[in-house]
Amino acid sequence: MNTLTEENINFIYQDVQLKGLSLDSLLDEMVDHICCSIELKMENGISFQTAYNNLMDTIESSTFQNLQHQTLLSTNLKFQNMKKSMVVLGTLSAFFMTAGSILKFFHLPPAAALLLLGTVIAVFGFFPLFFYTSNKESLEKKNVLIPIIGYLTITFIMIGVLFRVNHYPGAEKLLLIGELLLLLLFLPLYLANAYKKANEVKTNFAYVLLLVLIGIGIISMWSVTRIPREVIEKFDAINNSAINVSQIFERQNDSILKILQTKESYTESRPNIEEIKTLGATLENQINAIKNELKEITKSNSVDNINNKENHTAFRKAMLKDNNANKLKEGFANYKAAVLEMVENEYQKETLSALLDFEMFTELKYERGFKSTSLIEGMAMLSGMQRNINIAEYEVLSTIK
Repeated sequence: MNTLTEENINFIYQDVQLKGLSLDSLLDEMVDHICCSIELKMENGISFQTAYNNLMDTIESSTFQNLQHQTLLSTNLKFQNMKKSMVVLGTLSAFFMTAGSILKFFHLPPAAALLLLGTVIAVFGFFPLFFYTSNKESLEKKNVLIPIIGYLTITFIMIGVLFRVNHYPGAEKLLLIGELLLLLLFLPLYLANAYKKANEVKTNFAYVLLLVLIGIGIISMWSVTRIPREVIEKFDAINNSAINVSQIFERQNDSILKILQTKESYTESRPNIEEIKTLGATLENQINAIKNELKEITKSNSVDNINNKENHTAFRKAMLKDNNANKLKEGFANYKAAVLEMVENEYQKETLSALLDFEMFTELKYERGFKSTSLIEGMAMLSGMQRNINIAEYEVLSTIK
């Protein structure tokens, strides 16, 4: 049986120390393992030097340094407490964000508080500890920009999502900053570093699981950026009121027109009245076509009973399809011009001009391409347009003697 000589053992001690292992207890244990492995190989007739070289070829150059570094960290009570705290905070954050998202979906009161609590724990608890402990566990000093930019990126994105869910101002700006940091700084730096260290990276699946859970929490928050129930009810009421008022004035207009048709003066004003009626009908048809498009997009049974009223993309799709928004704007301009031409009273002109102001209805939504305009808000906007068209027609017909 081949055994190692004192000289062989001393050689192993010296070489392992040169490779970065200096902790006595760990050094003795490691040398003992190496000696056992080499003796097994030497029993097959392999020389000590060959057996030792073959064994070292299977071990990465930084293994001994990393082993000692991890051993020292494992005996550091403060560091271990930080890691345990990180796991607890990460779990709590994921739980609160997911629970808050579920409650938000059903419009239950504690939702906002849970989402806020989960975000605060993640941003000011879990992620600082995660980036700190990850950097501490790495023997080689990483580019300090990576954890800093990573932390800022996740902070802006998470707070931006929270603001958007709870309808706080500034959400879009926060998300934009987070996205720019992610795309322009964090990802290029992280991927470049990962490519360089591709053969040395070892995955800690516990950390990955926590990150996945928190990611699910963020996605859940994002998916429930629903309008509060009271806001939906408010726009529903505005929409229904506009429809009812529009129908009332439509009946009034028909009655007035029948009376006007019996008068001799009707012949003179008939061309202008017919022009207004035609332009108004064209506008209403355009609006009804957009409403029907919304019905198709949301797979609703009828325009009066639209599904998914908090949808933030359906109205934009309907308005941009077939250039509907621009056609509607042009139609309003033509109708407004025809109406104002038939009115002489300046005060009445100002009133009608305000009633038929397309920009007043759409505010900045038209310029922004109707981004983030909810379906129910859009429906109320369209019904309001129809109401004002009929009111304007009533005002004009009422002035004709």
